[in-house]
Amino acid sequence: MSENKKNLIYVGVLVVLIAITFTVIFQKFDFNETMGVINNSDKRWLAAGCICNALFVVFSALSLKVIFKSIHVKIPMRHAIKYILVEQYFCAITPSASGGQPMEMLEMKRDGIKFSSSTIALIVIAIAYKGMLLVYVGIMALMGKWKLVGCLGQLRWLFDLGIAMNVIAVLFMLLALFCGESIRKTLLFIIDRIDSIHHLKRHDEHVNRVNKMMKNYREGAGYILKHKSVFYKVIIFIFLQRASRFAVTYMIYKSFGLKGTSAIDIILLQACVSVSADMIPIPGAVGVSESCYLRAFKTVFGIGHVAPSMVLSRGISFYGLVLAAGIVVVILQLSSLKKTKG
Repeated sequence: MSENKKNLIYVGVLVVLIAITFTVIFQKFDFNETMGVINNSDKRWLAAGCICNALFVVFSALSLKVIFKSIHVKIPMRHAIKYILVEQYFCAITPSASGGQPMEMLEMKRDGIKFSSSTIALIVIAIAYKGMLLVYVGIMALMGKWKLVGCLGQLRWLFDLGIAMNVIAVLFMLLALFCGESIRKTLLFIIDRIDSIHHLKRHDEHVNRVNKMMKNYREGAGYILKHKSVFYKVIIFIFLQRASRFAVTYMIYKSFGLKGTSAIDIILLQACVSVSADMIPIPGAVGVSESCYLRAFKTVFGIGHVAPSMVLSRGISFYGLVLAAGIVVVILQLSSLKKTKG
């Protein structure tokens, strides 16, 4: 099956998931009332929310630029933003966001950036990005805000699962970085054992994939050890990137003229929602994110504003960004076709 057909299938699945999700939601909440609340919201605060989400892209692009600069690869800001939008689009339409980084690397390759350079950049960012959710959880614990987790109610188990999965992912990345050879041998041993018990049809392909992955992590470890100050800058950019996206919900809260909950509480509660949906292998975590949001923010927004706030929050921070990124991807594809025909 061609990549274009696969992408069309992914988009179709995403559209179906969105349709099912909002059909279920509007069986519980009145659609006309929801639209009425949205129409009466302060558009200046909604514009501020859109700016926050734009800053999410900008800080992501800056983290790319600072890494590439340290390895003597110069990229203009518009290219860095383009790479981020390509990643966001394919992360949204593929299960477990598996298509984001490969397509981002392919776009970099078209601009003359070697895979060796793009691999290092994306591994360093992946480590910082995964670890940052745990940083926000740590901040919540240190500030005595752990009671916010209770707002998830019956969906609290998704938060616990998200914490566990993120901890495992970060630990694996760190072990792969600094104990790479031991991890490589362990994984190859497991593959050989499975093959001896039940013949693996693509044994050599699995072995090559492990060897390639661990080689990439060794290069990433070498980069971090050599460029510690750059890695610290990346962590700061990723922290601001996450904060920008989480702040979208606070801007929506202000657009409704509501009071009583602080910005930090809303930002940390949005972090809880992100942790809960982060590792779910569904394109864009559609359905899961909306359910967690409605449960978590019910007491913050109240029953009359929680559905409109969810529509706006997800609309700005996810659906709007995916739509913008999709337009960029289409333009890039058309441009690529013109060059090929030329």
